[in-house]
Formats: sequence, C-alpha cells, structure tokens
Amino acid sequence: MRALLLLPLLALPAAADPPAWKFRAGERYVYRCRASYGFTQTRVKDGKEVFCSAPQVEEMTLQATVLATGDDGAARLEFEVVAERIATTWADTGAEAEWDSAKDRDVCPGLERYAAKMGHKFTAVIGPDGAVRETKGARWPERSNLPAKERASKAERSAAETTRDPTGAEGWLQLIFGTTPREEAGWERTFDLPEAERFVLKADGTERAGGAACLRTEIETAAKKADGTEMPKERRRRGSSSFARELGRMMKVELAGAEEAVRYKPGKLGRIEWTVELAKFVAAPK
Repeated sequence: MRALLLLPLLALPAAADPPAWKFRAGERYVYRCRASYGFTQTRVKDGKEVFCSAPQVEEMTLQATVLATGDDGAARLEFEVVAERIATTWADTGAEAEWDSAKDRDVCPGLERYAAKMGHKFTAVIGPDGAVRETKGARWPERSNLPAKERASKAERSAAETTRDPTGAEGWLQLIFGTTPREEAGWERTFDLPEAERFVLKADGTERAGGAACLRTEIETAAKKADGTEMPKERRRRGSSSFARELGRMMKVELAGAEEAVRYKPGKLGRIEWTVELAKFVAAPK
C-alpha cells in the first residue's frame, strides 16, 4: 500500500519544473529583431498645414552561439550581428535615408551608428531563468569603417541625423531572455530601453508561436518608477512574450509604447514597437 501511495510522486510530469532555457554547447539561435518608431506632426506645405509622419525602421539579425554551459544550467553565448538595415524619413520634408548591409558599401552620414553594428560580436552569460548575469563587449561601436556616401543630399543627411539611436545590445538581450516566464503569478524586471525602466510581468496562459506550444507572459511598465513617482499612463509600454517550455527557448517577444523623439524634437512623443522572433534554431552537434 505504501508503494502505491508513492507512485503519483514518482510520475510527476517534466512540466512541473520551473520554465528554463535548455542550453547545449554548440547550438545556435538566430533572432530577427525589429524596432519600428514613428511620430506625426503638422507642417506647412505650399502655404497649407498638412500632417506628416516620420517612420524609422531598424531590422537586425542577431545570431547567438552557445560556447559553454555550467552545472547550474547557465551558458556563455557569443552574439554576432549578421544583418542590419535602417530606413528613416525626415518629418519636415519627407526625405528618406537608408542603409542595408545586404547591398550598401557606403553610408549616409548620420547612419554610421547603424552601419557600425554590422559584424559586431560580444558575449554574455545567461542563466537558465533568462537572467543576463554578465556581458562583455556589448556596447555598439559608434563608427563604421565604410566610406561616407558622397552624393547624399542635405535632406537625406537630415533624415539620417534625426534618426533615433539603435536599441542597445543589452536592451535586446533583456527582451529575449529577461521575459522568460516564472512559476509565480507576477514579478518585476528592469530593462534598459535605453533608460532603466521597471516592468511588471504576469503569467497569461498559453498560445502557439513559431509552431510551438508556448507560455505567454504579459509585460507592462510598472505604475511607479524606481524613485516612487507615478509613471504617466501615456508613457507606459505593453507587450508579451512567448516561451516554448518543452523546447527551452524564446519564440517571440513584442513590446510597444511611447518614446520621445530626442534627436528631432525633445519632449515630443512618438510610438515605438520592438519585435523579436526566433527565425532559426540549429541543434548542437551530436
């Protein structure tokens, strides 16, 4: 009789373990990272006041290779930017500027910040719970080795120079790994996007993403800042993440909300949307 009572305990499903990354040395993740930003305003054209928009879209492909794993399930990963594109529009004139690593061999002045990211490598230690324990070399270079685009117009240069700064490497890591679900109903994380911002995360059921069954986590800016003051509702951000528990990896993250147009008109609010999707996974060699 005693043995029969023990059977249910021995048969506990693997899903009873806390959600965790299942790192293996040699495996590779390829994430598509997109930051879409824009704002609207009025300007005078041909003597009339018209509405105009200033969309800015950054697309980055970030490859992560697991170099080694520890006894506690943590791993050291090497990250590399293997593709980068920025397309931006200047609100005042509608002029456009673009740089694409797939085709451009020079860069419009003002977009070097983005071109400099291409090929950049850095490392990080990630815990099985998604905590970013350590980074090395994660700061993006500020200068590109590419020559300046000689025929860039004044309007094109203005579009390039008023483009928001790239989302930092640590910000992307916090989105990919820091939104890993937990067992408790709610918890807090701080993300640097680019300023330190407190977020409340909550378990939000299940869904399918990237062809896998996932735990869904709701993400929202905390109502109060770290100093105890109220975070204005119009500045709060919301989103979700989708973590494949059985596979032990993040499939998708989305986060959107207000962001100030610092380089164009400080104080003016626009809207930013971050999206991360697992584009490819390569298993570790056997």
